[in-house]
Amino acid sequence: MNSFLAEQIHQRYEAGAYDNWLVWAGNSVLYLDGIACPGPLARCALGQQKPTCQLHVEMEIFVSGLTAEALDTDDLCGRLHLSRTDDEYQLPMVLAVDESGQPQRRGDNWLLVSQPLEIDRTGVYTYRLEVSADGAPRAAADKIWIDTDAIAPMPRPTIVVSPDWVAAAPSIMEVCLRKVGARMEGDRFVSGTIPHLTRQLDTTAAQVVHLLPFCQPGFTDAASGQDVRKGTLGSVYAIADFYAIDTALIAPFSPEDGPTWAAQGLLTTDELASWPQGGPQQQQLAGRAQLRALVRRAHQLDKRVIFDLVLMQTSRDTPLIDQHPNWYVLDETGRPSIHQIAWLVYSDVALLDLANASDLQDYLLDMAAYWLTSIGFDGVRIDASQTVDRAFLRHLKNRLNDVNPQALVLGETLCPLEEAVDIPLDMIYSLMVDWHLQQRSSAEVADFMEEYHRRFAAGTVALAYFENHDSQRATPQWQQRFDQVLQDDPQAAKAWNQRHPQPGLLMALLKNLQASLFNATAGWSQGVELAYGLEWGSQWGEAQPTDFEQTTLLQPQLQHEPLRAALVQGYNQLHQMQPRQGRVFYYRANAALEPIDPDLLAYSRYSADQALLILHNFSPTRPLQERFALDYLAKPVQRYQIEFDTYQLFDLAAPGADLAWEGDSLAITLQPLQSLVLRLL
Repeated sequence: MNSFLAEQIHQRYEAGAYDNWLVWAGNSVLYLDGIACPGPLARCALGQQKPTCQLHVEMEIFVSGLTAEALDTDDLCGRLHLSRTDDEYQLPMVLAVDESGQPQRRGDNWLLVSQPLEIDRTGVYTYRLEVSADGAPRAAADKIWIDTDAIAPMPRPTIVVSPDWVAAAPSIMEVCLRKVGARMEGDRFVSGTIPHLTRQLDTTAAQVVHLLPFCQPGFTDAASGQDVRKGTLGSVYAIADFYAIDTALIAPFSPEDGPTWAAQGLLTTDELASWPQGGPQQQQLAGRAQLRALVRRAHQLDKRVIFDLVLMQTSRDTPLIDQHPNWYVLDETGRPSIHQIAWLVYSDVALLDLANASDLQDYLLDMAAYWLTSIGFDGVRIDASQTVDRAFLRHLKNRLNDVNPQALVLGETLCPLEEAVDIPLDMIYSLMVDWHLQQRSSAEVADFMEEYHRRFAAGTVALAYFENHDSQRATPQWQQRFDQVLQDDPQAAKAWNQRHPQPGLLMALLKNLQASLFNATAGWSQGVELAYGLEWGSQWGEAQPTDFEQTTLLQPQLQHEPLRAALVQGYNQLHQMQPRQGRVFYYRANAALEPIDPDLLAYSRYSADQALLILHNFSPTRPLQERFALDYLAKPVQRYQIEFDTYQLFDLAAPGADLAWEGDSLAITLQPLQSLVLRLL
């Protein structure tokens, strides 16, 4: 045993009182499959093609006055404790040695390297490190160990292991069940039902269907007796019973349906035994059968279904308030507080005290696992995940992955980018709801995306919407903007009127598709990959907001009108373009190093053997001409193939009419609001 080293590590200092000029530990680096992963999160993905991921950790330690001549390889060791909720793996760490077998330095620091571990389970992992200079020849469990945080606290990333289908950035469509198939009977709103959506699935291009909350809502403040519902219908996020389906979503059924559903595997034997009791219990069993039929049909179409998981609030009339008052944050009157996030005030709900009630956490973990198991859902979307305690999020993802290793856990973020980088889930919301409405120049877009790549862990998947249930519909806003542009610019109005008798609508639909094309292509596989998201209705340019609290009706019949049918066709093609791969390169200047036009967004997705060139003209009035150098690609480009052209979709241009080779560069003219994807061959 090296007595000097043991005295410095074990005897001289109290925990947390080490003199880091003399003894220090830090610079821990996590490696996944040999790639260093700095930052608060590290990510990898597992599936049939890649069933395991290899993990190891390196750490540096400094002891003043310790020379190489005085140090043997067994004088100093460490161990890595890797945890996945209640499971722990313990890996030995040894001094790295050079070619001659002598301990290896990094500068003045000694290097400890852990034994590698093959991770073969999805979930979330954390780790801590210990060191020992207790060189006595005894088992590791009997050694004296010092947690490195007692020497010098060091940041250590959380490791998120996702199913590989999530890493491929699937497209996602958000659906409010009460709006699909809804109708008015006189002045009465009649909710859509679960089977209405089931019948719509084969016309839905998205790979994942995200159901907004379907549990039984509540509308009253039990203490005051006041109706506190939002709007006319009340919010689907004000949940009264987490284990009951909203009865308005359950389609009418007959007593004979129970045995039929059981024969189809949509009711269990126990559920069938309860079926003859009738009443509310029978209605709930029918709702479960209808949800299972929805998920089954989605799987037949190679789609997945996830559901909205509300963790931070309940309705103000749920029995849970009286049963578990300690589960709630209380206001000055002793009643549950309302929920408020930034400028958003939810006066119809009661705020849960999730961070401080362990039995509440257990309840919510059980509830989430119940729906995944009972119905066969493929994952969850967590409402306002940035407000949820990170430790609980880790437990939640692990619980769901224990139920279904292939489950997606998606987190909504309504916060600045720097507050979202450590959310330990498979996929996060990209902060792009309304963003496409506000951006004006290509440089802003490229800057924003490059900020994503700098801040987030490699392999992050971000869901990018241009509209969702929290926003107004984008298409009518774009149409209003473009109508004003045409009113102010007679020459542009003449050109657009020659294209279509409804020029403002055409322009808005082109912009709709342009935004989704960006969301589907602008990420890169070694940075942040974008998954494009739609709200049900986006694909036909719906003008009515989902507005689930009100009695408004959406207009799916519009998708059969010529212009909107072209948009639907465009989304079907966009869906077929996935998966994507390769790095991203944003054109900031042309071959002459002159600034690129601020209305032109141009970037490529490329790898060693293939490349896509993606172009967007943001201008509603000007054609843009540009020449693109391709010399950064691994192999010479000999020809191109048009993969996607928004003008062709709307029968506005002949294919390839505005493309030409100029030496080694490709000269392209983009028409106003045109977007184009070229495969370079």
